[in-house]
Amino acid sequence: MQKKTVDLPEIVFTSSNAAEARRISRLAKSGDLRKIAPKIYTSNVHKSSVMLIQENWRKIIAHLYPGAVVSHRTAFMGGQPVDNTVFITASLTKNMLLPGLTICLLKGKSATNYDMPLPEDGLYLSSEARYLMENLQPARTQKTISKSIGVEKLERYIEKIIRNRGEKSINKIRDQAKQISKELEMVAEYKLLDKIIGALLSTKNDYNLLSDAGKNRAAGTPYDPNRLDLFEILFTHLRNSYIEQTPLIAASAPTEDFWRNAAFYDAYFSNYIEGTDFLIEEAKSIVFDGKLIKGRVSDSHDVLGTYRVLNDHTEMFKRPNSADEFIVSLKYRHHAIMGFRHDINPGEFKNINNRAGNTEFVYPELVEGTLKKGFNYYQQLDDGFQKAAFMMFMVTEVHPFIDGNGRLSRVFMSAEMLSNKQPRIIVPTVYRDDYLLTLRRLTREGDAEPYIRMLLRIAKFTAAIDFSNLAIAKKQLTACHAFMSPNEGMLVMPDF
Repeated sequence: MQKKTVDLPEIVFTSSNAAEARRISRLAKSGDLRKIAPKIYTSNVHKSSVMLIQENWRKIIAHLYPGAVVSHRTAFMGGQPVDNTVFITASLTKNMLLPGLTICLLKGKSATNYDMPLPEDGLYLSSEARYLMENLQPARTQKTISKSIGVEKLERYIEKIIRNRGEKSINKIRDQAKQISKELEMVAEYKLLDKIIGALLSTKNDYNLLSDAGKNRAAGTPYDPNRLDLFEILFTHLRNSYIEQTPLIAASAPTEDFWRNAAFYDAYFSNYIEGTDFLIEEAKSIVFDGKLIKGRVSDSHDVLGTYRVLNDHTEMFKRPNSADEFIVSLKYRHHAIMGFRHDINPGEFKNINNRAGNTEFVYPELVEGTLKKGFNYYQQLDDGFQKAAFMMFMVTEVHPFIDGNGRLSRVFMSAEMLSNKQPRIIVPTVYRDDYLLTLRRLTREGDAEPYIRMLLRIAKFTAAIDFSNLAIAKKQLTACHAFMSPNEGMLVMPDF
């Protein structure tokens, strides 16, 4: 086994000093150093030349081109190579091919006060203002990777800055870009950047936006593209999944008693999931006798409001035919459910952001645009279960109101089922964890299958319950462990 000289650095460069150059030559002949590229040696006899250069590329560039700036596409990517290619700005133009890495040198100005010094002495990273302008420079069409990411991609990035960091941040970046544009000889690039930002902020109209996200923002309906990605995943799975509809088809139109009792249990469980927990007899007293529980007036109104919407034949057979109708329906139903809670602005989209655990929901200014874009997917799905599953997730994922979003999403889900002559979908207390965990998995991992399986299971469960009589329904629900908490038992499918 070859020895490794421990007192030598891993990367060694040849020297203009004659004595040092002779020493390096001796070490190379003795096997203590190995040449991995012109004028570059290593004391590591185990790693490949490719791995060593890819791990130490910044050190190599800092030595070969002191004062260089990691720029253009590489700076946009956070200073990371793309396709084993690095773009740097220096005092000359050429390409240097090393094992596992291509260094593209672009002739340009040295670092500005805004550029970030890297740990390797003499090497800098372009500031955000600088690399935005750099990536607006024309690039040759070639087979190899381009120095610029392209105008449309940059436009989407700027829209994301506005969406996540606000107008103040993008205006600060624009001011910095203007300040350094003359120094960098990028006045033309700054003017284009200024036009793009102005178009996105709707303060200028002399630039035609290219990206869908940019056009929607300029039109006043910006949206959350990450949520649209999730909607597309769910849409694709729903369209491609074989869903057996037979167990979900009602044998006949429900009687008035059946309808009323099913609406009661739907409202009861929907509120229980949200922490508004009452005994069954208390809930019956609220819904059927109008008696509010002392000390819990607001909670009582939540149950009553949910029930009234779920029991409304006209409302539950209503489906939106356009994105605008959908927005109107959301606001109307939310007000009908949560109307007593004046502190949450019932019927009005949220003006502050909300979250659940580590999940941050859609920003207020993106709510309407995201819902309208999501509605396009909804329209292409089959009536009934497909639309119910999609609608429930979309409303939950956007969380358009300060509170009451869970109840609202389940109202929309049941409405989609009932309007297609299918039984409503009720989420029993015992199934709360399964319900929330599959929603979370779809949100965080983009995995739609568990969510679809979960909803199908409780759809079949609900379809098997006889709601013609409150007492019979309670007996069957009890036998299925529906009233248990998730840590007390598991849902048992009906076998009556």
